[in-house]
Amino acid sequence: MVKLPQLSEALKSTWNICEDCGEAHGLPISTPTGLGSVLCIPCYTQHLLWHAAHGQLEALVSPIVGAWASHWMKSGVPFRELLGIVTDLAGTDLDFDSTRGYHARALRRLSRMHPAPTEVPDRAPALRTVLTPDDFPTLVEYRPAAPDQGISQPYFVDDGGEAVVLFPTMDTLVILQPDGTHLLIVTGYAGKTTVSANGPTSLYVPPRLWEQVDAVLNPV
Repeated sequence: MVKLPQLSEALKSTWNICEDCGEAHGLPISTPTGLGSVLCIPCYTQHLLWHAAHGQLEALVSPIVGAWASHWMKSGVPFRELLGIVTDLAGTDLDFDSTRGYHARALRRLSRMHPAPTEVPDRAPALRTVLTPDDFPTLVEYRPAAPDQGISQPYFVDDGGEAVVLFPTMDTLVILQPDGTHLLIVTGYAGKTTVSANGPTSLYVPPRLWEQVDAVLNPV
């Protein structure tokens, strides 16, 4: 067992002057870059902030620059020309002092042109929808596509005589009723919880038409 006085002496020996500011005591700690340093708390916090800013900029810029380079190389622009554009925009063709001045001016200008939002956006109200199944239209007829008549896709007709068009991109909730009828509720489109004002939101599908509805929603 280590005696308390010995432990106290061992702890004293681990303290050292911060290698960044040289004005406070710190403990050995691994920095985000993987290197070990003796840092005080404020300096270590600055290391974390710098590392986060660096990583975020790389994550934001890399896909854009990569897509830009890929697009124009496929379009026939030689790589050396693209490299020249990047060099020109980055100012890396200048001497060291000129480059730093160019970067400083560009960074300040861009930060003024694209300031961070200062207002917190209003939170969208929760979507509350009340469904009354008795009011749902019932599909009564299936009509296949007729390209020669300008009808490019199949559609249905409801009990009110209205044409109903369904798409594979519809997100749906299907509730099977005891009589075999399917209650079809459209919850959105392609993963987005927004329902078209012109499209169906809910339908009764009789058993005899479910096969055609399922084929439209889930094409092979």
